Amino acid sequence: MSNKKEIEWSGYLTKQGNTVKNWKKRWFLLDNGVIHYFKGKEDTVPLYSVQLSECSVSLAPFGESKRKCCLKLHAPKRTWYFAAETEDTILEFMEAVFSWGVPESSEEDEVITSLYDCMSQLSSATKTVYECTVASGSSSDIFRDSLRTA
Repeated sequence: MSNKKEIEWSGYLTKQGNTVKNWKKRWFLLDNGVIHYFKGKEDTVPLYSVQLSECSVSLAPFGESKRKCCLKLHAPKRTWYFAAETEDTILEFMEAVFSWGVPESSEEDEVITSLYDCMSQLSSATKTVYECTVASGSSSDIFRDSLRTA
């Protein structure tokens, strides 16, 4: 029996460009610990792939990304910013990324600040879930617990 996981997540996210800081909608696929992104869902050759084992993750502060609930993926050669159109989509993507054991960023204060920035954009019911979780654990627990209860 193979240890290889099946496709964990796929969907559209908006990513910030590396050189020109514009935002483009791309089709993303998380498969066997690698995030691949494509110009569109019908494409078969990725524009780029990122190995999750080399990354850490946090939420990007709103002032840094100008996007609600934007995920910040720290890779060796680049920091990636991914945003979703809905709260559910970004939470599902985060849950899939964490399922591969991707560590949170070591910038603890940045993570907590990011959660509160994100909370200000969320519904009051979801905000309560985050506030309760923040009071009860570490930032990695905050992400995981809020994903389970959201």
